[in-house]
Amino acid sequence: MHTNSCHARSMITPFPHKVRVPAGSRDWFASLADPRARLLTEVDIRVVGISEVLAGFDWSGPGANHLLLGSAGGSGFLEVGEERLTIEEGDLALAPAGLPRRYGTRDPSWKFLTIRLGASDRWSSLVSLQARRLPAYWLARLLPPVQGMLAEHPLGGALPSHTLKSQPEGEDPARYLLSRYANRLVETEAVPMPSSAQADAFELYAGILRHRVESMLLRQGNRSPSNEFITLTRLWSRVTDRPRGPWDTETLASAAGVSRTSLYRIVKRQHGTSPARMVERLRMDQASRLLSESDYSIAVISDQVGYASAFSFSTAFKRIMGTSPSRFRQRSRPNRTP
Repeated sequence: MHTNSCHARSMITPFPHKVRVPAGSRDWFASLADPRARLLTEVDIRVVGISEVLAGFDWSGPGANHLLLGSAGGSGFLEVGEERLTIEEGDLALAPAGLPRRYGTRDPSWKFLTIRLGASDRWSSLVSLQARRLPAYWLARLLPPVQGMLAEHPLGGALPSHTLKSQPEGEDPARYLLSRYANRLVETEAVPMPSSAQADAFELYAGILRHRVESMLLRQGNRSPSNEFITLTRLWSRVTDRPRGPWDTETLASAAGVSRTSLYRIVKRQHGTSPARMVERLRMDQASRLLSESDYSIAVISDQVGYASAFSFSTAFKRIMGTSPSRFRQRSRPNRTP
């Protein structure tokens, strides 16, 4: 089987390793160099970003990392080997590491999400000989925490991007990224630190993104996730379905079928935080969704996510998210960019 797989890969004609980005395009990349992004980097999530590109955008390379590619506006294409997928608005696709790939625009403009995961043992279950579509609703679950990370960090703003005019054929993709966005993608002393409130919100969104990526992708391959991961995924699903709780540590441990000490240990190991903090993250995730997608009052939302009063909810929301619920609602309506 291994020999056949290697032979199949060797038959795939590689694309040239070039990127062409028309002037007027823009990128937003989350600063994974920030220490609070360790929740992502420690599980080998390497790049998180949103791009708005114009007609003529074309990116091709060797496929060193696994790529999640989702269309948030307009349409594009993804080619892996001889296979070509059309990526319409709302679509999400996975291009596995180790295969040459190319993607670009089909419309006059295209807004898309990219998440790159290292070709490490952590994500070895994603290895495949072809690209594949993922459930469309997953994109709607991934966009809010990515947008939150971008909104809460000083380096989250848009950067204009285009291929250098002196190289009309295009640039090497790795050199292109590092020459423009090194301080967002790799460790550097030049990264400005967000305020305390922003940092907490940035970490919150990073934790939510990690939880969603793991819960979605570690089920996709042939390798079974760990017992710890299964236990916590089931537990957090119960919290998400019934955020009102009560979800004290004793109740969480009982629901997970482990002792309080064991629960704390495995949550710390899997998520880098405490059970109480994880519940808080999930409640704020639900509250953020309700604020963005519904017209429920603050009092109704606070009750639905498990707070005793609108005041206690608003206080916690501002402490964690760095802004009030009403301001968050104003900022998160559909016309928001990115």
